Amino acid sequence: MRLEFKLKKKSQSHWKLKFLIGGLIIGGSVGLYLSPVGQAGVQLTKQAWAALTEHAHWRLEQVVVEGHKRTDKKAIMDALGIDKGQGMDTISLTKAHQNLLQLPWVKKAIIERHLPDTLVIRIQEKTPIALWQNNQAYLPLDEQGHSIQDDKLLPRDLILVVGSDAPENILSLLVALEQVPQINALVRSASRVERRRWNLRLMDAETGLEIMLPETDFDRALKRLENQEKKENLLQKNLQAIDLRLSDRIILHPKKTEKKKEHKK
Repeated sequence: MRLEFKLKKKSQSHWKLKFLIGGLIIGGSVGLYLSPVGQAGVQLTKQAWAALTEHAHWRLEQVVVEGHKRTDKKAIMDALGIDKGQGMDTISLTKAHQNLLQLPWVKKAIIERHLPDTLVIRIQEKTPIALWQNNQAYLPLDEQGHSIQDDKLLPRDLILVVGSDAPENILSLLVALEQVPQINALVRSASRVERRRWNLRLMDAETGLEIMLPETDFDRALKRLENQEKKENLLQKNLQAIDLRLSDRIILHPKKTEKKKEHKK
C-alpha cells in the first residue's frame, strides 16, 4: 500500500538559493587548497553547508506500508503519529515502532527512512490459529495462544475453543490433532471441562458428535480413535458421543431416539 503526501513545489528562488550555496561550498573547498587564506575558505564552507541543510530540509512526501492484511491503514497512520510535510529528521522511529506494536494484529514492524522524502513500513501480522469463546466474548488466538484484542475480525474457518483456560492449552491440542488428519478435518469446536481436559465436537460446533478426551495422553487416545475409525467407520455411525477417557477401551454412546406415543383409538 502506498500512501502519498503531496507537497507544494519549491519556488524558483528556493532552488536558486540551493545552487548558490552549493557553489559557495565548492568555492570554499577550492579555496582551501589554492588561496593563501585557506582557513577563511574552510569557514566559508562550514557556513554554506549549514545554510544548505537549513534551507534544503527534507520533508515527508509519501508513506509506503507493506505486509498488512488485517490492520486498518488508518490505524497504522494514527499509530505513526506523523503529519504531511513533517521534517524527516523529526520523525521518531522508536516511538512509531512502539506504537505499531500496540496494534492488535501487528507482530513485528520495521520502519525505515528512505531519504529524501519517503517512510517505508514493513509489517508482519499475527497468524490466528483458533477462535476463543470466553463467556459471551469472542477473540482470535495467535500462534502463541495469546488473545488478539480484536472482536471485529473473527476468522470463521478456525476451530472454536471454549473455556477460560483454553488459550494456554490450545497449542498442545492442535499439535495432537495434526497427527490425526482424518479426525482433525471434522473438528469444529473444543471445550475445556473443569479446566482438566477437552471435549471435541465434530461436524457441527454445537450439536455434532462429541469426543470425550482424557486428561493426559489425549494424543494417543486420538490415534486409537483414528485406527478404529479406519476399521469400523465409527464416525459415520448414529452416535451421540465417543468416550476415550479410558486407556483400554472406546465407549460408544448411541443417539437417543424418542419413543413414539401410542394413541388410543
